[in-house]
Amino acid sequence: MARPLHANAAATKERVLRNAAMLFSQNTRSGASIRQIAQESEVSLATVFHYFGSKNGLYESCVEFMYSELEELQSAVVPTFGSGGSAEDILREIVTSTFRFARAHRGAIRLTLRDVLDEGEVRREQRDRFLVPFLEQGSQALAELAERPALEMRLLLQSMSHLIVRYSLSSVRELALVVGLENAVDLESADATPEIEERVEVAVEAHLAELAIVMLGQGC
Repeated sequence: MARPLHANAAATKERVLRNAAMLFSQNTRSGASIRQIAQESEVSLATVFHYFGSKNGLYESCVEFMYSELEELQSAVVPTFGSGGSAEDILREIVTSTFRFARAHRGAIRLTLRDVLDEGEVRREQRDRFLVPFLEQGSQALAELAERPALEMRLLLQSMSHLIVRYSLSSVRELALVVGLENAVDLESADATPEIEERVEVAVEAHLAELAIVMLGQGC
């Protein structure tokens, strides 16, 4: 007998979370309706309430889900510090990987930023679980790379993170304007071929990498 539609509870729950996170990130918490989320996820209102209990419960689950998604970045970046090579090469690899990860996870980043704006700061749970380890481990790794005190690296690390996040959330149109490729993009619709989008993103990540090298005192 064929399995009924949406019989896979885990897949259904994740689909609802991803659609809810997208809508919450595009609107405020109150601006996205449960009905719209259910329609986008192709489930009933009852299904959403069954999994998450309430709209607030769904929002909280989305925030947790997005932070878990962002934690994947740490696992991807940490091995790079011990990969050998010059400090400049390592920094370029880390910045490039981080920027590309951020571009591919814009929904997660947009929602976490909206949550910070709503709360006025990173929530205590996410601060203790995500931000503090990020600052401690990241600044220590940069300190060893640059042969400078770890305390000096904290603000630099956070500043570079903010720059990468800001550029990662930009449209292709905005990035094209910044790097001087606006003639290659339809500025009315922001349409761009995959080749042009790649050129724009490569230019931005190269700039961010060189900036990180200078900020860390590794450049000429």
